[in-house]
Amino acid sequence: MQALSERIEATFAGAAVVRLDIIGFSTLKTVLPSPADLAGATLVGAGRRAKYLVLRFLPATSREAPPGRGDVRESSRAAVEPGTADRAELDRAHRADKDASSSRSAGSREAELRLLVHLGNAGRLDIEEPARSTQPRGALARLTFADARAFLVREYGTQRKAGLWVLAAGDEGPLASLGPEVDDDRFAETLLRDDSNRQVHTLLRDQHVIAGIGRGYADDALNLAGVSPFASLRSLDEQSRRRLVEAVRAVIAAGLGSERGRSGGLSATSLGGAFAVHNRAGLPCPRCATTLQRVAFDSHEVVYCPLCQTKGKVLADRRMSRLLR
Repeated sequence: MQALSERIEATFAGAAVVRLDIIGFSTLKTVLPSPADLAGATLVGAGRRAKYLVLRFLPATSREAPPGRGDVRESSRAAVEPGTADRAELDRAHRADKDASSSRSAGSREAELRLLVHLGNAGRLDIEEPARSTQPRGALARLTFADARAFLVREYGTQRKAGLWVLAAGDEGPLASLGPEVDDDRFAETLLRDDSNRQVHTLLRDQHVIAGIGRGYADDALNLAGVSPFASLRSLDEQSRRRLVEAVRAVIAAGLGSERGRSGGLSATSLGGAFAVHNRAGLPCPRCATTLQRVAFDSHEVVYCPLCQTKGKVLADRRMSRLLR
């Protein structure tokens, strides 16, 4: 999402919104502000928090700064002959100009609207040049700009986990309960000091504990650290914990570097090819060449190396176990 936010900002920054069309019935998670409040707004920035794409907009009514006194002062100063100006008065005027500019900037930030986009597990974002009016299968929302471009949010499959939020200034919405990012010291403190009895794979994916790690990065990081996905955090010694901190940060950094090589939106049918271990059960482990194994659940699977992570033990595949009963 970080790389996607960078591409969105590079592509759309400064563009004015024509409209936000909500296509999917349950896509929009907020009531006020409404999608109509984005009409005429200018995209002023894009970023990421956890798995959310965060788009910042300045409404049309806030773009015109109120007239300040700076122009008057400049005229007055221009009328004063060099060497006769009151230096103290000029300094006071200069400081007042800076204060007025800061106030206008703060006022703009207070008026900003934010659009959050969460793609869930199977969501995609297509950049349309030019914007289209069709509603392809899985389409959830389309944001159209005045320069005839747009981006379309859509979702594969039947599970509807993608969503959009329109937030007023000061409203954090779903961002308020997120845990620290992996580059935050609090992330390392959690893994190094927490006494949780939860399985490490589950804990890493809990966005309220640590933000921004999904199944793919969890699989890859645990393999790189040589930690069993089903070990509890409490059971790990300090060395294992430190390896895990370093591994998580390494796979996130590598993933970001890879994604920055992508162009356009995020339209690929499958993103699993970007991972070293995730979605690669049956293939050689990248560390030791042992065949990777998996434990399958109803909605996902955990991939691991028996030699590197579970002391040679092949864990029961729960889905297959049920079929063999």
